[in-house]
Amino acid sequence: MKIPKKNTGPLHQAFLMLPLTGIGFFVCLYVLATFYYPGGSNADRNSIGFDWLNNYWCDLTGNYAKDGAPNPAQPIAMTALAVLCSALSAFWYQISRFANVGDGAMMMRYPGMASVTGMLLLFTHLHDAVVGVCGALGLLAVGSLTANLQKSGFKRLESLGIVFIVAMLLNYGIYVSDLLIAWLPLIQKCTFLLFLLWIALVDYHLCLKGNANLHKQDF
Repeated sequence: MKIPKKNTGPLHQAFLMLPLTGIGFFVCLYVLATFYYPGGSNADRNSIGFDWLNNYWCDLTGNYAKDGAPNPAQPIAMTALAVLCSALSAFWYQISRFANVGDGAMMMRYPGMASVTGMLLLFTHLHDAVVGVCGALGLLAVGSLTANLQKSGFKRLESLGIVFIVAMLLNYGIYVSDLLIAWLPLIQKCTFLLFLLWIALVDYHLCLKGNANLHKQDF
């Protein structure tokens, strides 16, 4: 990763903070949406409200809840998803600018931005295809970023990236095999939180590096 030139302009700093801010808004909106979810899950169609152990996070984006009732949580969940996609698109755009030439900058930017943009189709009938395509593009972007962190000596962020890749592959393995499928909603949420934490940490340090020359050991 290149140490960027110091830039303390308000617009520059606001852009660097956009992913971190967007993640915060997404989490708040997502939690808010769970209070409006009528009920039902793949495990129990008659359950009341959002079940953190058995509901998938994309259940909130459906026109109807799993119990068959109209889903008033959808507008909030879709807003949360749009905010997150915008924030992560900004992240993949800006993080690629900090990669050394030849170190996979474009392998981060375009697959990463395409992956998060495609997430907007998760609530459609293309759900299964979106999971596969966006998952592959996201894995490519995350792998490129993790490799770049490794080359630059940012060990802690590199290690967290590797843990996320393993968790992501575990999720997909369970999804296609149905093995331990009852645990997938919980594993999915833990993996997603890990991903958001990793992105937030990278973005946080990216913002700091816009104000000061940090050293690798700070990561």
